[in-house]
Amino acid sequence: MIQAHPTIRKLWAVLRYVFDHGGPWIFAAYVGIWIVPSYISVARMHSQMESQKVENVRIKTLTGADWDLNQIGKPSLIVFWATWCGPCHLELWRIQSMINRGELPAQNVLAVTNESDRALIEQTIRDREYTFPVAMDDSHELSKKFKVNLTPTLVVVGKSNEILWMTSGLSPLLETRLKKLFIR
Repeated sequence: MIQAHPTIRKLWAVLRYVFDHGGPWIFAAYVGIWIVPSYISVARMHSQMESQKVENVRIKTLTGADWDLNQIGKPSLIVFWATWCGPCHLELWRIQSMINRGELPAQNVLAVTNESDRALIEQTIRDREYTFPVAMDDSHELSKKFKVNLTPTLVVVGKSNEILWMTSGLSPLLETRLKKLFIR
């Protein structure tokens, strides 16, 4: 079983403490003051990025292959994730399920992590049986290009290298949106 990252455990402890000692009203205020505004600013930034063209994305995957946005079929899905991120694994599991059902081509997906522990990343991929390409973005070049500041962040790039859709966190409509874009 995969353990939660120490940062996530600390955050969970803080949230539990706030709820247990401050009650639901203090907890709601904490969430409303700190968490909700950050998601609103991220959503605003995503909507500004949609329809913008992106330069070619070219990166080496963990297998050593080149993943080149201009060389693969379109649309393409780029997922920014982390091994310690629970919501990331939920979204990647949903994406892997679509691949397994034949609704999404694995080669059109790229999962990008900024982590540097290659052994941990490879173990996570094996444990969770991900079949899509995974790349390490040690330089944060791709994260900067797409203005990613939290995980998971999903970016769908269209035929003309324009951003069709971008979202962060859990997306209730993920499968519906991807089916609409990939199944024609």
